[in-house]
Amino acid sequence: MPLRATFTAASLMAIVVASPAAAAAQTRRFDIAAQPAASGIVAFARQAGIQVLAPEEATRGRRIAAVRGSYAVPQALRRVAGSAGLAVASFDGRTAILAAPRTAASRPQQADPAATPGAPQADTVNQPGEAPTQQADNELDAIIVTGTRTRGQTVLTSSSAITVATREDLDRKAPRSTAQALELVPGIFVEGSGGEVSNNFSVRGLAGGGQQFVQLQEDGLPVFYINALSDTILKQEVYIDRLEAVRSGASGILTVNGAGATINFITRKPDFDKAGGTFQLTTSSFATARVDAFMTKPIAENTAIAIGGFYRRDDGIRDPGYDANQGFLFRAAISQRWDSGRLTLSAKVVDDHNIFYVPIPVTGVGDPQSIPGLSATHGLLQSRDFGQVRVRTTPTTGASFKDIDLTDGVHTRAQSYGYDLTQDFGRDFNFFARGRYTRFGTDFNSIFSYDNSALQLASERLRTTGTGLNATSVQTLTRFAPAGATGLGLRYVDTGQIVRGDAALNALNGNGLIAESVIGNNRASVKEFNSDTGITWQTPTNSLTIGGLFTRSSRYNDAVGAATFLTDVRNRARRVDVVALNAANGVVGSLTENGFLNYGTFGEGPSRAKFTSISAYATDQLTLWDKLRIDGGIRFEHFVFNRLGGNTVGQVPVAGAGVFTPGGVLITDNDTIIANNYIAQYGGGSFDGTYSRQRREFNKIAWTLGANYLITDRFAVYGRYATGFQAQEQNRPTDLRFAEAGLRYSSRLVQASVTGFYTNFLDYPQSRDVQTTVNGVTVTQQLTANSGIKVWGGEFDVTVRPVDWFRVQAVGVIQESKIDIRSLSAFQGGNPIDINQIAQGLRTQVEGFDGNKPERTPAINVAVTPAIVLPNGLGEIYGSWRRIGRIYADISNQLELPGYSLFSAGVMVNVAPGVTFNASVENIGNAVGLTEGNPRGGFNENTGSNFYFARPINGRNAVASLRFDF
Repeated sequence: MPLRATFTAASLMAIVVASPAAAAAQTRRFDIAAQPAASGIVAFARQAGIQVLAPEEATRGRRIAAVRGSYAVPQALRRVAGSAGLAVASFDGRTAILAAPRTAASRPQQADPAATPGAPQADTVNQPGEAPTQQADNELDAIIVTGTRTRGQTVLTSSSAITVATREDLDRKAPRSTAQALELVPGIFVEGSGGEVSNNFSVRGLAGGGQQFVQLQEDGLPVFYINALSDTILKQEVYIDRLEAVRSGASGILTVNGAGATINFITRKPDFDKAGGTFQLTTSSFATARVDAFMTKPIAENTAIAIGGFYRRDDGIRDPGYDANQGFLFRAAISQRWDSGRLTLSAKVVDDHNIFYVPIPVTGVGDPQSIPGLSATHGLLQSRDFGQVRVRTTPTTGASFKDIDLTDGVHTRAQSYGYDLTQDFGRDFNFFARGRYTRFGTDFNSIFSYDNSALQLASERLRTTGTGLNATSVQTLTRFAPAGATGLGLRYVDTGQIVRGDAALNALNGNGLIAESVIGNNRASVKEFNSDTGITWQTPTNSLTIGGLFTRSSRYNDAVGAATFLTDVRNRARRVDVVALNAANGVVGSLTENGFLNYGTFGEGPSRAKFTSISAYATDQLTLWDKLRIDGGIRFEHFVFNRLGGNTVGQVPVAGAGVFTPGGVLITDNDTIIANNYIAQYGGGSFDGTYSRQRREFNKIAWTLGANYLITDRFAVYGRYATGFQAQEQNRPTDLRFAEAGLRYSSRLVQASVTGFYTNFLDYPQSRDVQTTVNGVTVTQQLTANSGIKVWGGEFDVTVRPVDWFRVQAVGVIQESKIDIRSLSAFQGGNPIDINQIAQGLRTQVEGFDGNKPERTPAINVAVTPAIVLPNGLGEIYGSWRRIGRIYADISNQLELPGYSLFSAGVMVNVAPGVTFNASVENIGNAVGLTEGNPRGGFNENTGSNFYFARPINGRNAVASLRFDF
């Protein structure tokens, strides 16, 4: 962003007259008279030998007190900024950035510096012992670093849709997961019902159910190029200073694979001037025991370190009967500065276990309610009954059995090592280079819902005659009739209790239901390096950056061991076997093995992939007539992806299970259990030991053009058009088109940003698993609707402060989107197959979804947060109302999930200097809101039954913390 229109006289950028690092460390003699802030800050910068940047809007009408005598530069900077009522947003020893002050609620009132020039002034610098970045009176004056390379860029003068959430905003939100923090950003829909990790989020009307088109960053670099599972190592902690989010436009230029939005979590940095830190204790209604820490200390004149992280355990909002979340994150950084630059080296270690909440059975289509025995707000199926199990696998995977430890949760182990170098060349040129290497591994131990038809009354599941008979139940009774079987029943795996007869089955747990679920240990490992290197040339009227992005990644994934099993339906479910019974209720055979019906349900084929992304980009921002800013950017990416995907076949006999014909037909069974005779007996796939190669290579260009015009110093309008693309691994990349226009207004009464947008996702394939019979064998294949999504909408972020003690903020999006289906294609094991293998009736049905609404994305997503500011800087009491409009669980739009409202409240109290108490209660009314149906339910999830799988939001829960800043 050009500096002339944004900064005061002489651009408030004083020429550096001495070594900045040395200047910051030395004591200097100052002789500055009381005067307007615009001229006084320039005078101070010259005498201090540093650069000082301050938005013109922040200095207008303010004065500084006289500063005379000998002071260290940081001390004098605090006196100058404090006397003017400004805050030092950052100071690295060579450049200081001043911002508008914190709210009256969060700091004591200051005396008029002109009236009492000799009085000590408040220290408004963000020192290590203070809470990090606080919310300013004028949010639009916040200086941003995401989506721009221009120094001193503010929200008001940006031509992109951008949101800044300070540490105070994050504390008030008290997100239970990283995904929930994204609810602070207009246009982002978050499905925060999955627990701490692997939650879904989508941007601007895109179909939900994934994490595509949104790039999560940490300190300006992607956590991963492909965003899945980024939130397993990007956690909410006191080490994080703020969040910056850019939607569309520039997002696809200055980062990779974030065409829809870039969410940048910016961490606190080592402090060269003062030791200090933060220590925080947290508890909750779900038995959280957590400690967070951040500490920083200068260890030499120009060297500083920072360390921090957290350890916690809890039972989970939905308690499985074992530790739901348990583990730690540790960080460390060391910074070295010199005359015109700085280098920071950082490291992060994560070893964490997290439960993953999946859809559970609910009742009431259109009015979701709890099923008897299973609470929709706090219940779950996971339990110790199947916490540790052994399942069968094909020997070609390397073993015949696999142990799955559900109590281990989503177990993530990762290490990251980064560098961040900046070097000035004269006054106009700045070279930057940052990079990060991440070594990551996770065992995703969880259960997953299966098809909605797998949820049914136990009496119907065991039906062997008449309408609605069950094929596997018929198979079981037929198979064991020669042994005296006269009927079927259920047998609990843990106790051996037999349940037989429709009356007893229908009374089971008060609901009479049983469910088929899938347990699995999905493994993933990643080794990835990301970097961003470039140079910026900035003059008072122009800022030009030329740079490059590089990614190299190696990945492994498998779903070996995924197996279907049967349970009753209750909180903390128990496994059941389907057994054949004789007239005396004796067991003569079993369909299932320890509750397991099928092995290899998700296909056993492992995959290995390597890919490289090389991008070159350029951005430029020009200021004309002090009010008009025109910016543009372009990025060229060369992408090469190579994958070895394990091939699967249908059912394969289990060695030692019996005698089979050469064609695999069972002749003699060595026991009385049907399920242990084959892998993938009822769908899925067995790994055959071979691999198929897949490759995707492309060269693509993304570009954008935007403008911002300051009608007054408080009112700006902006617009932008952009093209973008998103890599889809071995599949064809998705092309996107964006257009947006908006306005921003800033005054003491109102802070407002309003944006209208149009987004066209040109290529958005939507796939579902389907069971197909090929050569007499049932196999799992994928049917893909090659489609696009068009979205029109409006975003808003408005804060009104009618009086000093009250404010209300409204954030949200209203949008309309629809699907455009163009063609169909089919795959098996990731490899293309003949579309004619898919039944014509299903193909015709899917083609008829053209014009429907995308699944799992609401037309209305609004949050209103009123707050009462307590007197004398004591803190605030706040509430929150969030409205999520109706969504469709499926692309067919047959299962409608109704809209819901969520009420929350909290309090932030400064109980003593440097001591803050924060408490929040979420979902006070225990609302039953559904964020998704059953993602494995196929194209049409409406079975016509009144009970179905869906994932509800978490019920009422409370979190409280006590923070000590020192």
